[in-house]
Amino acid sequence: MRAAALLAAALAGCEYLGTDVATRIRQSLVEAKAEMEKSGRESATVVLKPNHWPDGCGAAAGYRITLSPYKGNKEAAVGDITIQCHGTRSFYTGFGSDGISVTRDLRVEKKAGDPVRITLKRARSGVEIVALE
Repeated sequence: MRAAALLAAALAGCEYLGTDVATRIRQSLVEAKAEMEKSGRESATVVLKPNHWPDGCGAAAGYRITLSPYKGNKEAAVGDITIQCHGTRSFYTGFGSDGISVTRDLRVEKKAGDPVRITLKRARSGVEIVALE
């Protein structure tokens, strides 16, 4: 029994290691949506200090987060999460089909280590992201 628990923990860690910073933010939003549904709350604010390891911006790099609505030309009609590291690379993922949406582009610039606040609110289509700070 204990060996199975250790194996499960190790596999969960591997899943984390195989994702980039944009995907980890998406997962935090999915978890917040599930908590809203479970609790019956109308809104929630997620405060993240994005983990840029192993696949993200450098430790001293600032970054820009952009949350965008669906703009066409994709198989799934979902919005996007884009992380642009200052001076280097970028990371991208979609919201997936998790009932999370945004109606307009939201963008924020952050210094390395600064937390990000994302506010979600219930909507007819699921959960809408209404603020990014």
